[in-house]
Amino acid sequence: MKTVLVVEDHVDAAESLRVILELEGFVPLVAFDGKSALHLLCDIRPDVVVSDVELPGMSGAEFCSVLRAHPSYAHLPVVVITALDETQTRKLFTCFDAHLRKPIDPEALVELLHGMIDKPLDPGRPSSRHAWPVDRFCAEARKFLEHRG
Repeated sequence: MKTVLVVEDHVDAAESLRVILELEGFVPLVAFDGKSALHLLCDIRPDVVVSDVELPGMSGAEFCSVLRAHPSYAHLPVVVITALDETQTRKLFTCFDAHLRKPIDPEALVELLHGMIDKPLDPGRPSSRHAWPVDRFCAEARKFLEHRG
């Protein structure tokens, strides 16, 4: 089964996404903010991330930037979910692979995730298959979070 990390601060929305994903055969893991999501990434290797843009403490854009900056997760597909249209979102958040506008259409989400997970890696994007251990990512993520306070 494929694992999806959901980063959503609204509990009802996160729970709805979790249920939809479970019903479709995914293994959803939920974090309610970017900091918690970074901690989860030290324990799991998701196949894709679904993240809200506006999160408490660390925005979805900051969270995504941390992922993209480290070779262990630079390849990880990121879907943003937001009330903003794609043009507005791209002005704030440049590192995502796909955009879904709220309210989320469950069928569109599932179809998008299957397409992203089953798609071969972009040859221009670094792969996690290289020798970049996750513990190195975790150490760097902890430093980053400590620096932010």
